[in-house]
Formats: sequence, C-alpha cells, structure tokens
Amino acid sequence: MGITHVKAKSVNYWVYGVAIRHDGKCKIYQENEIPISVKEYTICRATDGVDDADDLIYENDIIEYKMPHCGRRFIAKVFYNEKDMKWCVSVITSEQKCYWDLGFIVNEAEELKIKGNIFD
Repeated sequence: MGITHVKAKSVNYWVYGVAIRHDGKCKIYQENEIPISVKEYTICRATDGVDDADDLIYENDIIEYKMPHCGRRFIAKVFYNEKDMKWCVSVITSEQKCYWDLGFIVNEAEELKIKGNIFD
C-alpha cells in the first residue's frame, strides 16, 4: 500500500508521486516512469491547499502569508495535527507558540507563497 500525492527528496531534487515501501526501501512511483529511490524521512504528504501561484502545499513546506487588515507577514511551517485531525501551520515569526488551521489561511490570506520546505 502506498501514500498518494507525496513529494520526497532523491539525492538533491524533489520527486512527486506515490510512495511505496518495499523490502526496507522507499520509492516514489510516477505514472509511466521508473520508480525512484528516496530518503524516507523526507516524504511530505499533499495537503490539497494551494498558494497564490496554484502550487500544491505539502507537509513541512514553509509558507509566507499576509492576512487582511494586518500590517505584517507571517512565516509558518505546515504540519498535520493528529489531535485535531487537520492540516495546520505553526507560526515561526511569532513570539508566542501558536498554530492555525491551514484551510483558514488558504481561504483568508491576502497573499500566500510557498518559500521552501524544511528538507531543502
């Protein structure tokens, strides 16, 4: 069984597809392509959220966003909150440790851009 809609690092580039673990190795399968071995710890699941450029947001992505009527920008890391069973962002640029629902950010932010991923 595989995890669909993921990205993971293979050497120094991202690979997108379905992750399958077999014989102790993890590979990403892409349609009509040869499977590519990846570093298992870098597997990041798709969230179904997109940024302003319509790029899919993945787990562990670092995003920058600006909310309406707020003069500052926020930088946050995307993660899956197991307790609440939803995708969230952990704000990095805040003095307080806080997190927000990713769906709220995607729907309400004036600007939203993926800046990278923690495995870049």
